[in-house]
Amino acid sequence: MLMAKKKDNFPYPPLKPASTHGNLALSPGQTLPVEGNRRRQGSVTADAEKAIALVLVGLFFFAGFLIVAQAVRVVSKGYYLNQLKGEVVALERKNGQLSLEIAELRSLKRIENIAFTELGMQKPRLSDMEIVPLRQPMMLQAAEASPPVNGERQAGLKVLGFALGRRSGGQVAASEL
Repeated sequence: MLMAKKKDNFPYPPLKPASTHGNLALSPGQTLPVEGNRRRQGSVTADAEKAIALVLVGLFFFAGFLIVAQAVRVVSKGYYLNQLKGEVVALERKNGQLSLEIAELRSLKRIENIAFTELGMQKPRLSDMEIVPLRQPMMLQAAEASPPVNGERQAGLKVLGFALGRRSGGQVAASEL
């Protein structure tokens, strides 16, 4: 192994022993004179730097907490939304089943079956049917029973025209009667 030669000429002055301050040399029992708590102007002390660092760490922690809390809320709402979608699908399925049940209950074949089996009804025979002759409507019978007075005659004619119009499919004016 090669060894380098010791250089005695360094570009910087040699370091002073720890017990010296500036141009003063201190003996082991001496202390430096203190000029009060004089701080340098324009510079931040170590306590202030610690306080600023602590505040910044607190702000970063709080911001991180808010971000995590927001993410938890989003995930929670996502789970809730999926649960609601599942409920909607289940309710739509139940609605379809109930609609089918309503259609089955309203079917005429089912009603006819219940009428025949449970209620003892029968289909009518031709001998059970009676043909009833068509009578005049009640308004026409009332109009024939009493002679109309001038105002009542016009109202009666309007009613009669309306009734005849309904039968014939069109309207008949009272003046045409």
